[in-house]
Amino acid sequence: MKPRFGESFHPDATSRVNILDDSLEIPEYVNFSRQLRRLLKESSLKEGRLNWPDCPKNLNSVEDFLNSAKQIVSEKWQESAGTLLHQQAKEWLNLIPPTPENQDIVNLLSNERELDDQIRFLDLSRLENLKEFSPDGWRTLILTSSERQLATLSLVRHWFKNDLSDEQIARWGSSRSELEILLDAGGILGKYFDQAYVKQIELADEPGGTTTSALSKKLTGQEREGLSYIYDVPKSPHSRTIDFKTYGEVFAGEWPKVAGGLRNLAAKIEKMLAAGILPKNNQNQRIQDFKANLR
Repeated sequence: MKPRFGESFHPDATSRVNILDDSLEIPEYVNFSRQLRRLLKESSLKEGRLNWPDCPKNLNSVEDFLNSAKQIVSEKWQESAGTLLHQQAKEWLNLIPPTPENQDIVNLLSNERELDDQIRFLDLSRLENLKEFSPDGWRTLILTSSERQLATLSLVRHWFKNDLSDEQIARWGSSRSELEILLDAGGILGKYFDQAYVKQIELADEPGGTTTSALSKKLTGQEREGLSYIYDVPKSPHSRTIDFKTYGEVFAGEWPKVAGGLRNLAAKIEKMLAAGILPKNNQNQRIQDFKANLR
């Protein structure tokens, strides 16, 4: 008999985002991502203080603004955290049999520039086969990509607060309030979603974790689609009674933060609209709709 998913269902309820709590037992790949963050930060220290890179002057759009931050983070990354990642990649290579089927992933892990590009452009699809040889290695790559995004977000938030004028943002066809909402949403969603995603991978790797739910054969339409947002597990080992677990229960360390953050963002948007801070143009209704969807 195939193992049933969830017979010993004990999802990790800790928040791995809290880097200040050294008492938490965290997987090695989470610890590795924190090492990358420390190395990247240390590379930007000057006389013990964080030396933020200057914001480029000749930016013509919000896209230019974001891409400039990505480029600077990429350069800093190669000087610091990238070295540790490439050392780790060599260890993964030792686990991969040298067969024609594995040649693509071997080439990627062997080429520092190509590996950096895959992580920089958030395209890890060609590296996904790593999970066959090193599940922890695949999870490490997911969190490595997350760290790059977090570093970029930190830099653009610093520039937004200290270097951008309202006039410059207006020339890009946006406003300070609109850009602030975009950055706030990135801060709320990014790190918590990424940690929840890795926990989801951990659950999928458990016995029966990739088996299609038996309920999918009984349900249709919207009810069947709803299965994507719950976990159905036995109430107890060997029990035929099914218990339903929501994302809030399964990802207790992350989901409340996401939900609470989105509610707070909706309230912030509501105040901006009421105070007339957000521009009254053809984007206003879209912002109203966005606010409603956050709740």
